[in-house]
Amino acid sequence: MKRMKLLGFIAVLAVIAFTAVALTACDDGSNSTHGKQAGATVSTPTPNSQNSNSITVNAATFTHGNPGNQTIEYGRNTANTAPSSGWQDGRTFTGLNADTTYYIFARSKENTTHNAGQPSAGLSVTTEPEFDPNRVSMPTTNIPAGNVAYGTEILLGTTTVGATIYYTTNGDDPTVFSTVYSDSSDIRITAPRTIKAFAVAQGMTASTVMTAEYKPACEECGNEYDYALGDTGPGGVESSIFQNVLP
Repeated sequence: MKRMKLLGFIAVLAVIAFTAVALTACDDGSNSTHGKQAGATVSTPTPNSQNSNSITVNAATFTHGNPGNQTIEYGRNTANTAPSSGWQDGRTFTGLNADTTYYIFARSKENTTHNAGQPSAGLSVTTEPEFDPNRVSMPTTNIPAGNVAYGTEILLGTTTVGATIYYTTNGDDPTVFSTVYSDSSDIRITAPRTIKAFAVAQGMTASTVMTAEYKPACEECGNEYDYALGDTGPGGVESSIFQNVLP
């Protein structure tokens, strides 16, 4: 009888030990179940738009397939470290502080067969300052950032009449010594480009810097830029007309 009780006690301990090992806390704060498959990897989201209290990003994509039929969720932090909680399905973050830098992350969402994936690298986005009538309006583009048709032309504009736009296409922060945007400017997406621009006007505070990242979909490139051919996003033609696209 004592032997039977001892064996039963050992069996209970084994079950407890197995359960403890089966569930462990991931580095990013989620629960990882060892019986599940590893989550798929996803790309870093790209910026879409922001104002003084919200940020919207473009959808991240699966970088090496999605065998577990997972969806993608997004998180934010004020440090360049993936958050341990607060992940959401939507791509818009609201209730943010003005003139503050946030880092936006993406990962595959846990489901019944697969764990949450490792978070992507963080996308740095700074919200705009509180509205200032004496500040030049931040430049905008005619086509949202993201994947566009090969050769798509990008136009810049600002709603501040008489302002001058300075821009770069290599990711460097623009200054008043950068290229001046004009009607003759020819910004076309034939390779991955990060466009940055700001605007100035006499007697006013310079605008904040706009950032837009683009990748071309190109059959001739043979999917060189690692996303599905034919995923041209909303671009491919001049789809928006701006007032005050300044010379």
